[in-house]
Amino acid sequence: MSACRPVSLRIHPDLDGRVPAPVSMAAIAAEIVVGASPKPLLDLLDRVTRDTGVLYADMRPQDQPAIAATRAAYKALGKDPGRYRPAAEALARRVAQGKGLGPINMIVDINNILSLETGLSIGSYDRASIGDDIVLRAAGAGESYAGIGRGPLNLEGLPVLADESGPFGSPTSDSERSMVTGDCSRVLLVIFDFGSGLLDDAVVARASALLAEHAGARHIAHQWIGRNRA
Repeated sequence: MSACRPVSLRIHPDLDGRVPAPVSMAAIAAEIVVGASPKPLLDLLDRVTRDTGVLYADMRPQDQPAIAATRAAYKALGKDPGRYRPAAEALARRVAQGKGLGPINMIVDINNILSLETGLSIGSYDRASIGDDIVLRAAGAGESYAGIGRGPLNLEGLPVLADESGPFGSPTSDSERSMVTGDCSRVLLVIFDFGSGLLDDAVVARASALLAEHAGARHIAHQWIGRNRA
């Protein structure tokens, strides 16, 4: 996948069999130096935030196609999307309510820009903190992790990314274990699509360009998981 340690990603067939539309993911790996977002990236975040606020003046976030598809998948898995909101919906609702988004770091800010632009939930992971064999599956009873900024998160029924040590990410909230900090030198971005069809080459190219331009990313590579299935 990249010059970094290779990673294997797959979608568990049980998950695919339970949700109403085929699931796909795009994974983007890169070497980076994490830091505060440069001014051009902050300006872009402000502009996208304003544009999103205008969009949701006339539409509910949950009606955006990618968000609606994620919510439908949650319902099919028995998870209440109103209580465990997809991250893209939570961002859109925050912007629609006029609360704005404060800068965090260049990787998280790029994530937020992409999510606002597409309605797709995106996870960013420190490659050194996760294993090499990763599967997207439905979490089982009793599974949980410490979610970033939210404490213990009951994962049962959520679609989760899991490695050899268990779940570390989901379209609702990622874990403290895998979060990107200033010590991260290799990042893995995973973009989730639960059947909206909005995850395409243009989205992956956009993500790669933002990483290269604003995060100084090198050795960028991507792979598709579950693409082009009927």
